[in-house]
Amino acid sequence: MRIIETKVYKIDELSDEAKQNACDYVRDNWHDFYPWHDDNTKSLKEFAKFLGGKATWSIQMSGYGPSSASITDLPYYMEDEYALSDWIQDNKATIMECCPFTGFHMDEYLLDPMREYLKDPTDHTMEQLINRGVTLWVKQYVIDWDDCYTDEYILDSLESNEYEFTEDGQLT
Repeated sequence: MRIIETKVYKIDELSDEAKQNACDYVRDNWHDFYPWHDDNTKSLKEFAKFLGGKATWSIQMSGYGPSSASITDLPYYMEDEYALSDWIQDNKATIMECCPFTGFHMDEYLLDPMREYLKDPTDHTMEQLINRGVTLWVKQYVIDWDDCYTDEYILDSLESNEYEFTEDGQLT
């Protein structure tokens, strides 16, 4: 039998190089570190349900969040330019409500183009409004994802969750 003793450190006790090692490890290995994936996808699914369609998306798991998303199988009346105005007016209360689908801020990005349409009903198709909302959702998802993998965010998370490390920044 042998006994190995190892000194353990909190993240704020490590050298800058060791902190960088810890951040690099998290970025390279903790692909589920982003905590809002389920909330984001629920917003997209509920938006699709609100429209009467289905949500599809693909996730690129290389640290960049979603690479694309779309709403498919919309009811036929969504393609009619005149029905668009009626549908938006009929659903104005939900469209104007804050985070009406999930209570999560990603609902807002999906609805912003429809809100703009209500202020200025120019010639747009429902498909254009939906695509712009989904594009905003994807962009915000990527921004959130990227922010979550910054050194600052990782260090804060490692500190607040009281992870311990070896002197060179390896997780114990």
